[in-house]
Amino acid sequence: MYYFFPISRRPLLTKKLGTILPRQYPLPSPKSYYSIPTGISGIHFEWGFHGRPRNGFGVELHFEKGSKEFNRKTIEIIEKIKLQIEQSLGEKVIFQKDWGKNWSRLYIEKNEGRMTEELKDWTVKKMKILIEILQPELDKIK
Repeated sequence: MYYFFPISRRPLLTKKLGTILPRQYPLPSPKSYYSIPTGISGIHFEWGFHGRPRNGFGVELHFEKGSKEFNRKTIEIIEKIKLQIEQSLGEKVIFQKDWGKNWSRLYIEKNEGRMTEELKDWTVKKMKILIEILQPELDKIK
């Protein structure tokens, strides 16, 4: 189980990300998470707190289509460039091919249970890198 950061934190992180990676970002909605569309329905970037109590913060790519087979096959395509992703991020990337009933995801995590300036900077920097590397790969899958 993991928890996400409060709605009040989302606009600031999105604004910071928008300054270093200009593109359209959705306005926050009254949900308990924030996702960034990839252009493929059911696949999105996401960030949020993990654990109960909160003990980590993840920068993630979720595969949440209804088809477990599609989600698994798609994350396996992305996994082929795992080394490149890890080298670019300077982080170990966790691939969860079986997450929930049908989903898959990949993520990096920082062991922080509260939002700090350092965590904000880390989050934005890592999301930018993840989008720059993975969006072109996802565009090929479209």
